[in-house]
Amino acid sequence: MSWAVPAAPADFDLGIDKDLPTPAYLQLTEQLAVAIDRGQLTAGSALPSERGLASSLGLSRMTVRRAFERLVDAGLVEQRQGSGTYVKGQPLEQFIDRVLGFGDEARSLGLEPGTRMVETQHVRADETVAAALKVAVGSRILRINRLRTADGEPLAIQEAHLPPHLAGLSIDLLEREGSLYRSLEAQFGVRPVRARQTISARMPSRPEWRLLGIGREVPVLGLERTTYGADEVPFEYVRSAYRGDIYRMALDLRVFRFPMFSLSVGLFMIAMMALFGTLILLPMYLQNVRGFTALQTGLFLLPGGVLMGVAAPFVGRLFDRNGPVPLTTIGASLIALILWRFSTIGAETPVPLLLGYHLLLSSGMALLFTPLMTTGMNPLPRRLYSHGSAVMSTLQQVGGAIGVALLVTVMTSRAASLGATVAPGLAQAAGLRTAFGVGAVFALAAALLTLLLRRVEPDEGERAAEPGAAREVGERAVPAH
Repeated sequence: MSWAVPAAPADFDLGIDKDLPTPAYLQLTEQLAVAIDRGQLTAGSALPSERGLASSLGLSRMTVRRAFERLVDAGLVEQRQGSGTYVKGQPLEQFIDRVLGFGDEARSLGLEPGTRMVETQHVRADETVAAALKVAVGSRILRINRLRTADGEPLAIQEAHLPPHLAGLSIDLLEREGSLYRSLEAQFGVRPVRARQTISARMPSRPEWRLLGIGREVPVLGLERTTYGADEVPFEYVRSAYRGDIYRMALDLRVFRFPMFSLSVGLFMIAMMALFGTLILLPMYLQNVRGFTALQTGLFLLPGGVLMGVAAPFVGRLFDRNGPVPLTTIGASLIALILWRFSTIGAETPVPLLLGYHLLLSSGMALLFTPLMTTGMNPLPRRLYSHGSAVMSTLQQVGGAIGVALLVTVMTSRAASLGATVAPGLAQAAGLRTAFGVGAVFALAAALLTLLLRRVEPDEGERAAEPGAAREVGERAVPAH
């Protein structure tokens, strides 16, 4: 027998099959987690109440509460006292290609690291740990809880989990070495190569605020990291809670000391101003002027996205042979030309011609973006890669947001100025043509700036001579000091 909840405002269904051997609370947990993953329950939205779900699904409130508690433990939702249960936003995620232990990080800042062992225990891997370490649920793993200090002051709590083949780590060796990574290398020959890490702010648990010596209201920076060895097999999953009052994220802005990086970022911002605005305007034209449905609009835009993906490896080979200037100049010029052509379209422009324009626009994007990203990142020292990537990604979005706001404003202003003299559809079409023309101007400016690009290879001497080198923590965060 199964019960179902009618479609909620988030437009998803829940169903509990009581004939299955899987407990009802696990079925509910899985279905809510899937709804969150698919975006049917968005960040900040409230989950249905315990009472409402229990009534609709024919369950007890205790069963629903257990499902909610598992979602909280998985970091998918948060419970707000007196308000309800809400979907949490996705944490910041980093891919780290240089992994340092806590001690090495602290020493790089001139701090004296310290460790107090809180607990070591062999436990069974739960779903989260098992998925991170790629082992079976219930596998016997080693859990190590440590309080980490800097200059004698509590800074972080770390809970590390090691897979079965490393669960025999000598705790005496760990206490002598003071470093988990050095101990693993000494006993098993395992060395960290890269890591995947998520970062989010949250309130501390009772054990955390007691061990860290902070107030209950002081937030902590929660880090979850999966560390990989040379064989690309995960060998550590660690949860950390860093004091939010003395620990902060750091972004090394010395990346702007490299001229080609700065120029590439500026070009990206200009290109994004044109392209993000255009990617908003084109669907508006197709749906509001040409009468396309949402599905038809998506199918119209699909070939361009496929073309960009297919073209990427060919563009990379062309870049290796010819450098950045020919590709980026042609790409930006092609974008400017197509945006100018879009500024001449009307309600009767043939659809095949529009599709051809969009494919050419996508070709220009492919020719521009890959060489521009490579040219910007290439001169950076390896230890600044993550900072350069973060800066470039952030400013791309800023440029895109500016472009959307500007071009939509141009469109609406132009349409409003004609609203009293022409039909609404014609007024909007005129506004769209004007906005496309402004986007073409931005793209033309980018095309001119591409002539200043040049290929720069990383220079080891320049890296070594760079002032202020090696004053960073991992690729992650720097204690405020």
